[in-house]
Amino acid sequence: MTVESSVYVRIPEAATRHIVELDARAKASLRRSAKLPPGDRTEVIRFEALHAAIDQLAVAAMANGEPHLESAHPTVDSSGRLNDSKSLVGPSVLLPGAEFPFELPDGVLRWLREGNLVVELRLPHAPGETMLGGEAGRGPPKPASRWRNATETPRDAVRERFEYLISQALDDSGNEEASILPSGVTNPVLTEALRRNAHAEAGVRRIDLPVRYRDGSRGLEFPLRALTLTRRVPEHWRQLRFTLMSIRHVDMDAIVDGAWLRNARVSQRRQAGHTDQVAFETSSRQLCSLDPNIPTVISMYQTGLQPAIVGFYRAVVYHLIKYPKSIVVVPYYFQGGMQFDRGTAWTTM
Repeated sequence: MTVESSVYVRIPEAATRHIVELDARAKASLRRSAKLPPGDRTEVIRFEALHAAIDQLAVAAMANGEPHLESAHPTVDSSGRLNDSKSLVGPSVLLPGAEFPFELPDGVLRWLREGNLVVELRLPHAPGETMLGGEAGRGPPKPASRWRNATETPRDAVRERFEYLISQALDDSGNEEASILPSGVTNPVLTEALRRNAHAEAGVRRIDLPVRYRDGSRGLEFPLRALTLTRRVPEHWRQLRFTLMSIRHVDMDAIVDGAWLRNARVSQRRQAGHTDQVAFETSSRQLCSLDPNIPTVISMYQTGLQPAIVGFYRAVVYHLIKYPKSIVVVPYYFQGGMQFDRGTAWTTM
């Protein structure tokens, strides 16, 4: 049996400035990594390389006879739990004069009061009793049930899986982890699934689920089972045609009235949850600018940027709740060239 333990190394004055500079650069890389798109590990790799250099300097100091203090357990917070948020960012650089939200050995605190820099290294294979999960007397939690698709086509499998996850989240809506997971879901599958689940049968309770993206960011809650939707599209209403985002299909400029969202504002390198919020707030303002006394059919020609789709249709649901029968939104899904497939209308008519 092995456990993870810590060793605290007092850094000599000659190496202190270099480690402080490396630590500052590593923290800057970590902040920049939060703004990169999912899958871009450029700043993460740079962060790991910088902390590896800090690790090597601390090991060299310990090998050269600098004082060090071994701890039977990694740093814990005031409740005695492992400080997981810190353990994810490599060796800890403890600066003199700083305040720490976790407990430190008395010897380390004395070094810090004396103005010394301390680096905490993790030892992954120290002897000790392995901590087991689960509850005493009940054992470990049961593994999650395995999902199996009933179709062989990839598109239908994506649709089936997404619908399954939404239904599971709705059934377990009291759980804080219950969320809508739109990342990687195709344009028509995402829109049609949201539309089906936004519909409410008589007597069904509305449930608002948070949106969680692959990059770890979150969007505002999406109201499901909130409207009684139909498929009717009135022919005599005012007709407006938009592309969901500009500069996506410029050939359509001749047949649409405009672009609903500006590509330059939406397609930026940032967390998906932030993009979702921008799309939602912009869409809410623009829908509110429509006169509810002049009912309007909006034909929305859209491609597959998931945060923009979720943000737009969240705004549509809230608008229909406030102004029922004021708009009808008909999605059109890009199929290539100038080909679009018509989707199911969002309407309370």
